[in-house]
Amino acid sequence: MLNVRQSIKSHTPRYTDHFPYLDFPCDYQDFLDKKDIINWMEHYEKAMYLKIELGVNVSKVDYDESSQKYTAVLKSPGGNERVVTVRHVVLATGLFSSEPLRPDFENESDFAGEIYHSIDHRSARQIPNLSEKKVAIIGAGTSAFDIAQDFVNCGVKEVTIIQRSPMFVLSLAAQDRFVLAGWQMMPTKDADLVGNSFPLPIALKLIVGATQAMAKFDAELLSGLENAGLAVKRGEDGIGLLHHQLLKAGHFYIDQGAGQMIVDGKIKIKRCQEGVKRLDEKVVILGDGTRIEADVVVVATGFKPCADMAEKIMGTDFIAKVGKVGNWMTKKKESR
Repeated sequence: MLNVRQSIKSHTPRYTDHFPYLDFPCDYQDFLDKKDIINWMEHYEKAMYLKIELGVNVSKVDYDESSQKYTAVLKSPGGNERVVTVRHVVLATGLFSSEPLRPDFENESDFAGEIYHSIDHRSARQIPNLSEKKVAIIGAGTSAFDIAQDFVNCGVKEVTIIQRSPMFVLSLAAQDRFVLAGWQMMPTKDADLVGNSFPLPIALKLIVGATQAMAKFDAELLSGLENAGLAVKRGEDGIGLLHHQLLKAGHFYIDQGAGQMIVDGKIKIKRCQEGVKRLDEKVVILGDGTRIEADVVVVATGFKPCADMAEKIMGTDFIAKVGKVGNWMTKKKESR
């Protein structure tokens, strides 16, 4: 097998309709690690003759109707600002902004322990005397599961995930068999083309059957999670995994090991539709009155939507014209 770096260096761009493109090296593993991604991006930048600036903040973008061009204010890591004028601007800022969605909790100031958002979690090892600590994680998305698993691996006394709404859980094996099968049957670039050629409404419809099939495939895992208190979805309501991945962008977990920890009781689950009502000195109190002892509270409640980031960069006039981008599912619900 070729060394990753050697494989990258031997790869050169090809051209289709005057636009160059690069294939990923054939010796890449299915799931890339940090080193693979960094090596690939550095090579891509050089091979495509791209001008990439890191650490630059775009504080404001204005559009001039007369010149039909945008002016963008760029701020460097050193604090220097400059203005560039361009004809096109692409907002590639993701489904969510980088600003945490952080609810306020009643009596939060009375909580005597440590409380922080999941964006600030680095390692459970940073928590002193972890073996004596009880941890409550507010939220039940991928971050909550990963952080809970980290706490267990680092020797926490007790960790509890607080769940409000049902979610999708699937194994890596189910994902490979029912979601990523096309990528095993054809070259990556062809599978990417096929996988992204379906109009979104059709893709959302097709994934429902695959979601139900995955639930049957993972029946033992899902039953174990339910017995432990986790509410899971199986696609029975006509909503599939893709709805949560591309539109809701939350309330799903592709099992990396936390699933079995929940089944084994190493990660506890508390379910309450009303969520967290308030905090006390060493207790998280749920809407149904359930009390969860905690020395550390991790708020894994996600991030503000991409529309907030778009409005921050492009201004309110821009949002007024194009609408709240990224809220297709919200609009669909409102139209029902």
